[in-house]
Amino acid sequence: MTGSGGLCGAVAAQLTDLSAPGQPLHANCDRRTAVLYAGDTDRASLHKDVIAKYLSRASPMQDGRSAIVTAGPPAAGKSTALHAEIVGLDTYRILDAVIVKEYLIEQALDDGI
Repeated sequence: MTGSGGLCGAVAAQLTDLSAPGQPLHANCDRRTAVLYAGDTDRASLHKDVIAKYLSRASPMQDGRSAIVTAGPPAAGKSTALHAEIVGLDTYRILDAVIVKEYLIEQALDDGI
């Protein structure tokens, strides 16, 4: 594999394989969280805890309604560009799925799954 196109193609192929019926990323996998936590009343509490933990990371300004949206592959320089171009970026709430995924992975590890 050479270049990012080859790597992207390889990762896409792996994800496609893992998402096939019977594989761990398939929507009907018996190890999905909807099955693992079925009937678990603590799950709603976990969601509330994750949201509270995430929201406690920053106290953004409340006097305006605006958003800055970026898109691109990991490590493309999105955050670096924002910090270079936006004065007062620390007053914005940063919405980053990676942070939420880390919280959920930590909980899954704690749960032994």
